[in-house]
Amino acid sequence: MQHEHDDNAKTIRSYGLSRILIQHRQTLISSSIILSTAVLLTVIFIIVHTTFYADKKIVQIENIIRSISAQERFSQVQLEILKRETELYRKASYNTSNVADKPFAIVIPYSKHHIKQLVSNFKTWSKHSPWIGQATNPVDIVLYYDQDKTDETYILGQFKQYQLDTQFNRVLFKYAKLTEPGKSNQFYALMDDKEFRASYPYFFYMDSNTFPIRSGWLKMLYDITYYRVRLFWVQGSAYRGERPMKRFYQLYIDANAIYSTSDEFHAFLTIVRKYRYSSFDADIFLYFMDKNEYRFDWHKYVYTDVILNLENSQRDIDTDSNRQTYLVHKLY
Repeated sequence: MQHEHDDNAKTIRSYGLSRILIQHRQTLISSSIILSTAVLLTVIFIIVHTTFYADKKIVQIENIIRSISAQERFSQVQLEILKRETELYRKASYNTSNVADKPFAIVIPYSKHHIKQLVSNFKTWSKHSPWIGQATNPVDIVLYYDQDKTDETYILGQFKQYQLDTQFNRVLFKYAKLTEPGKSNQFYALMDDKEFRASYPYFFYMDSNTFPIRSGWLKMLYDITYYRVRLFWVQGSAYRGERPMKRFYQLYIDANAIYSTSDEFHAFLTIVRKYRYSSFDADIFLYFMDKNEYRFDWHKYVYTDVILNLENSQRDIDTDSNRQTYLVHKLY
């Protein structure tokens, strides 16, 4: 009887073990299926993820390559500009060792309607002398008439009355002989004059309604022209008047400015004059704004407070708060 009980117990244990093994096997199979599914999903995710980001990475790399290429082209353009300017410096010997010998001109454009204002301005020059003491640099004054004849004797007599002839190297009369009068035409005619451009690397274009407010103004103009590290095309004042102007016009440099006579700038002006939207001074600025190919020449468009454009302004200049200002342009 005891033996039969033992056999039954063994059978039960064997049956229980079998069930446990079967359940374990089923668990292993289920786990294996789950693991295989997980592995498969992981592989699919990696493939999709890798493909997506590989494409994205390729695009990023292509963009980087394009960026590097653009930067290289930009650097090459900058290098060409530096080479070109270096060559100009070398040809013209622009350095401070001989800067005192550089010719410079004050060009005063006028017509018969401006003669009275021109002569009146000479009196202001006697109060605010072009130099402090003796003239130190070779500066000519060019009285630039829009037609082919003017009363030189009268104008020169008024000029000498205030002993201004001693302040300049030479007093010259020049005639534009315009068939179509106008501010822009007179300026472009001057820039087209090869003899004039060969005589002066730079000149100050000074309307008869531009006047000095302190002595030494000619010395200051000379210094900000030649004691510079880099060449420039235009140097003058932005609009400082009281009357509101369009946004772009607030930034253009007034016609009363220092101009380069370089072949490079002359070529630029040849293109600008075909653009003809406004007067020549505004057109220079508007062309810079409109045409992207001249973006590498922006640094040649230089602002200064030595000259102050107070056009359309009734207020008087405060010399105490404008200590760097020597000349003011006012037109009501």
